[in-house]
Amino acid sequence: MKFKYFIGSFYKSKGAYVFLSIIVTKLLSFFITYIAIGLLLKDSFGGIAYANSIISFVIPFMGMGAFQGLLRFGTKLETNDKAVLFNYALKKGFLFSLAIAFLLFALTPLFTAKLPKSSPFFRILVFQIIGLTIFEFVKSYFRLIHKNHLYAIWDVIYYLSLLAAAVLLIHFFGGTGYVIALVVTPFVFSIIIVIKYNLLYFGKSALHPSINLKSFWKYGLIVSLGAVSSQFLYGIDIVMVGNILKNSGDVAVYKAAGLIPFSLRFLPTVFITTDYVKFAENDKNRKYLAGYYKNYLKIFIPLSVASILFFYLTSGLWGGFFGSGYEGVGKLIWVFSVAIAAGFILRIPLGNILTATAWASYIAYITMGSLLLNVILNYVFILKYGLVGAAWATTISMWVAGVASFVVFVIYLKKNTNVQNIEN
Repeated sequence: MKFKYFIGSFYKSKGAYVFLSIIVTKLLSFFITYIAIGLLLKDSFGGIAYANSIISFVIPFMGMGAFQGLLRFGTKLETNDKAVLFNYALKKGFLFSLAIAFLLFALTPLFTAKLPKSSPFFRILVFQIIGLTIFEFVKSYFRLIHKNHLYAIWDVIYYLSLLAAAVLLIHFFGGTGYVIALVVTPFVFSIIIVIKYNLLYFGKSALHPSINLKSFWKYGLIVSLGAVSSQFLYGIDIVMVGNILKNSGDVAVYKAAGLIPFSLRFLPTVFITTDYVKFAENDKNRKYLAGYYKNYLKIFIPLSVASILFFYLTSGLWGGFFGSGYEGVGKLIWVFSVAIAAGFILRIPLGNILTATAWASYIAYITMGSLLLNVILNYVFILKYGLVGAAWATTISMWVAGVASFVVFVIYLKKNTNVQNIEN
């Protein structure tokens, strides 16, 4: 695949819409968190960050991965059959997420025992899963029917609504208002979209004969396990910092340090989100997948090197950006930039490409293995090196996961010999 074709294909798939929307939504997400840091007491923000980190581990499991199954199994279907599969997956997935939310609510004392101040926030935030489930299904359906522009436009409007709700409710209700905004906004917003496009119906419609429900749910479960492990990989350090150091202020500093570098994940996400359906459509096309990754690297290797250098040279300046009490974030930010380079070059592109194929289980195994490594390293490094140790533990684990993903990708390509010409 020529680089010119790579860029042209991205543009034809409404990649420009996705690019602009992801930039805007990531900036808005950053501002939402930044505003919360500025307006809330340090202990309150730390408690919310801790509670949200725990719940974020479960969020990829919402709907039991049915929205991922929708993308993979729906690619070969006609439009009407895609709509039927969407309705089936949404209804089943919603019920599953509802059950998870109430289970987490009941287990609040268990999850917040080490940081009791986070308990009231946790009890509210668990219901965030319900609204996010509906919204994720809607976005996945827009991508499935190649309406990336609708996906992009509504994502921007959603984050604008969330920003307005967060600022308003923080002003009146403080930390409680902030978590209410995080819960109510996605639910209300998703219902509006479903009604506007008449996406949901309750009549009986048979699924296409090619859909094997056992394979559909097995795939969703495997991808969910991988996604949950991935979320743990990105957030287990925050939980372990809270449990080992038992200081919400340290949690706040650590969370703030990861805010900017981890927000940069939107850059590779632009391409992955735009082209994920194509990965599924070309899952046996070795030439397409290999060519895609080679052209991807032409963009993201230079970006990775540039980001590491930038955060290294500016590490002494970031303390003042977040205000009093956040003076030690500079070194942490630089360490996180090294971790993000692993995501840019290896983990994000290869993990998503392989997830769209029949080898999704291998990515789940890799992620779970690197998660175990991360837990072990965090326990050792936090006790010895504090917050910097936690950052290096996550960085090492992400590079290990990335290299393992690359090895699996190479093996997968060697086992697929369909090299049909796609450059016509």
